[in-house]
Amino acid sequence: MNYLLSKSCAQISVFSALILIFIFFSSPSAANNQTTSSTDSFVVIITIDGFSADDLWNESISIPTIRKLAGEGNWSSGMQTINPSLTWPNHLAIVSGLPALGHQLIFNGKIEFEGSIPFNFSAHPEKDRLTPATTLFEAAHNAGLRTAAINWPATVGMESIHDNFPDSPDPVGHMSEDLLWDLFDEDILDDMTSFGFWRNNREQRDEIWVRAAEFLIDNRMPHLLALHLLNVDHTQHRTGRSSEDSRAAMELADRHIEMIYDALSRNGIIDDTTIFLLSDHGMKDTPNAFLPNQMLFENNLLHYDRDGNIESGVAQAHSVGGFGMVYFDHRATKEEKELVYNMLRDHPSVERVVQQENFADYKLPSSELSHVGELAFFSKPGTAINIAGGFSSEVHSNFIVQSRDHDFPLAHHGFLNDCNCMNALFIAYGREIDSGSTSGLTDITHVAPSVSYLLDLPFINNNESVMFLILDKLSHDN
Repeated sequence: MNYLLSKSCAQISVFSALILIFIFFSSPSAANNQTTSSTDSFVVIITIDGFSADDLWNESISIPTIRKLAGEGNWSSGMQTINPSLTWPNHLAIVSGLPALGHQLIFNGKIEFEGSIPFNFSAHPEKDRLTPATTLFEAAHNAGLRTAAINWPATVGMESIHDNFPDSPDPVGHMSEDLLWDLFDEDILDDMTSFGFWRNNREQRDEIWVRAAEFLIDNRMPHLLALHLLNVDHTQHRTGRSSEDSRAAMELADRHIEMIYDALSRNGIIDDTTIFLLSDHGMKDTPNAFLPNQMLFENNLLHYDRDGNIESGVAQAHSVGGFGMVYFDHRATKEEKELVYNMLRDHPSVERVVQQENFADYKLPSSELSHVGELAFFSKPGTAINIAGGFSSEVHSNFIVQSRDHDFPLAHHGFLNDCNCMNALFIAYGREIDSGSTSGLTDITHVAPSVSYLLDLPFINNNESVMFLILDKLSHDN
């Protein structure tokens, strides 16, 4: 919705809703729709975006609630992400149990490429345009369970999510209508526009998302609740991993986790709930940035107009953090493609260049898909890949600049997933979890099958990689 609504209108709507609620709960089927009975079980998945595994026991950071969940539940030395180690692909891996090869999402959005440079980048389109994968949300919904997602990536337009506040440039416009009215009436949102939402700073947005999750726990607890917090990631991008601001962001995240825990406790369902407290990737300080599009520009392979926009070319790179892909124009020759490959392979900041015939080795989707490039490349940890280019004068002989000088992110992710620096946080706590246990490196694609087991769902996507070691019942029965 793109309009402001007054509180008086909201009160009228709420009054009408109360009448409907009274009728509903007077019906014989009402008991089947209650989600707080003692026989129900619940799963809450919380991601703290960008929380590195090695920060869990970093004594300079005060995170007592997170460590309580780890100490009384199960924690691992780290959780290996998928390639690329970016936010949206890994959030989709969490709820689908699939690597990018299976779910096909490689960026935080989708490249729209029809064979000619430049391509277009679509920010956060509907889920069905992003991936063919079945997720936990569909599986739970099909089993008659209630679902909710707060700031969860790749969820726009999902009818299988009863209460949806999606990660999107227009989160309010794509929000479930009932939830929108409720958050407005509870003063969690102060107006009903995305413009109003984005006026809040990073900390305030996390607070809104947590309060929205609290509201659902208090009023209509879903069997599956997924919550994504962004402030830690954004703060590290802006100030670096070890800054005071980044430590403060992690400590604020701990207080937000405490709010969710307290909400589950006061509603008497903490013993019926399993909490997965995760992150989607680690972070690495990136004092330097490599500019592949500037390299293509200075080699007359990419052309910009007077306003600095790409207008044509043989090749164009798209990248986030330590991961990039190259897209070739349909007119590109074999020699031009080999030139680009050789330039990337020989560049001092590039860790690895992967040709399309080897994508499956890194569990990347096929380049036969229109949104996937013909080359993938990963930079060495410490140097991010930035899409900036078209500068009239040479930037540097190696097309590397200092991040701080150009206001580029000071910490990033996207590097190869076998780098320990990309290992994500993994904690499991509560119902069916082996209390006080630890495990080695876990796999992000094993979360969905484990949630499926806990909610008694079919193992989605034919992935039966349940985390046997963390589940109390399974570990005792086997």
